[in-house]
Amino acid sequence: MACSTKKDLIALTEKEFEKLFKLIRSLSEKDAQQAVDGTTIREIVGHRAHWIDLFLGWYHDVLEGKEVYFPAKVTNGTTSNATMRISNGAKRTCRGKTRALSWKTAITP
Repeated sequence: MACSTKKDLIALTEKEFEKLFKLIRSLSEKDAQQAVDGTTIREIVGHRAHWIDLFLGWYHDVLEGKEVYFPAKVTNGTTSNATMRISNGAKRTCRGKTRALSWKTAITP
């Protein structure tokens, strides 16, 4: 369904997220621990939640008038510290947190 208004987009997003939440909530702890290519469903859910939180943080920064660069602004032709922090530190932090996350915590909004 193509949305032509903000109201329609919000309604569709909520509907689609509810479908996703229903599917995720139906999984048992055992199912969520099944690894595919070394990664579990629980880790993927936790990782996606982390990136949604990052996005919402950037969104609120923009609303407050702060400059947000994604990818991070590069000024000297090399990878910026912010990019390195996101690609290395955040990745390590996120993976460490999601590996220790219980399934109940992962699926609780």
